[in-house]
Amino acid sequence: MRLCAPPEGRPGKSAATVDAALKAIAPFEEDTGWREFKTFRREQAIAFRDRLASKMGARSGEAMIASTQAGTLAALNDFFRWLA
Repeated sequence: MRLCAPPEGRPGKSAATVDAALKAIAPFEEDTGWREFKTFRREQAIAFRDRLASKMGARSGEAMIASTQAGTLAALNDFFRWLA
């Protein structure tokens, strides 16, 4: 059983989509010190975006490529829209 599975009989996001969102949310939460989402401020997202741009890739050791940054930010954006 998946932890984030939709209720029985209701459509939801695919497992890959949920996994991608969770992969994006975790670094954001860590970056904000695990603050409650209800205290979210725009400045937190801007600071995370800036730190993400300077983060090094795990495998290459080089700066994270723009498409990875964009995918992470898009998943976070979708999550916060869903949360609102």
